[in-house]
Amino acid sequence: MYNLIDFRQYFIDKYYKQEWIEPARLHYREAQPFPHIVIDNFLPEEILDAALQVFSEYNQNEWLKFSNENELKLASKNEVFIPQVIRSILHELNSGFVVDWLQYLTDTPRLVADTRLYGGGMHRIENGGKLNVHIDFNVERRTGLYRQLNLLLYLNKDWKDEYNGHLELWNADKTECKLRLAPLFNRCVIFNTTGKSWHGHPVPLSAPEGVARKSLALYYYNTKEEDAFNASIEAQTTLWEPTK
Repeated sequence: MYNLIDFRQYFIDKYYKQEWIEPARLHYREAQPFPHIVIDNFLPEEILDAALQVFSEYNQNEWLKFSNENELKLASKNEVFIPQVIRSILHELNSGFVVDWLQYLTDTPRLVADTRLYGGGMHRIENGGKLNVHIDFNVERRTGLYRQLNLLLYLNKDWKDEYNGHLELWNADKTECKLRLAPLFNRCVIFNTTGKSWHGHPVPLSAPEGVARKSLALYYYNTKEEDAFNASIEAQTTLWEPTK
């Protein structure tokens, strides 16, 4: 596996360059049905290969089980039991150098990483599982912070369309699915969480026995809800600059 220095160097070499970040910012702002970006081959494959190998090592008694008419899924509930390789990836994606990059990419200032992984971490959907189209909670009750961004990173090799499990992005009045994204290995999806960012995977998973939909989820917050909408792009460029 890449060590942490290599991890960051890969990230900086690929995503900190002006030729990548500036078109990506424009794409993010103009994406429909709401601001988002899809980044395939997001991290070095060796890192996610290692994460996939240890995913099943998570203590099976420590999954949070969600089972109701709107969702049927599993989520890690305690960082202590998350395997070290995955914990390292989550820590890196919550680090200051990634948060600064996210602020610039999404024009969302003063982001705060969810280092306690309230709701974030490892997610697993087994056969028949689903997550109905929804908008995310906007205030984290333990901290009082406002949720602004989701980062979803998928760990599913050799995924077939007939398994379902696609992430769906819907229009503002929740009348039409505008984009379906297969949860492919090393695919990252980043999007704003607002009162109009309807998303989910409502079609129940239909995969062979032993195949589950695996992902890592990270959430990013802000001290005031209006900050994300009032800050100018010019103010943010003083905090982070892409490399030439």
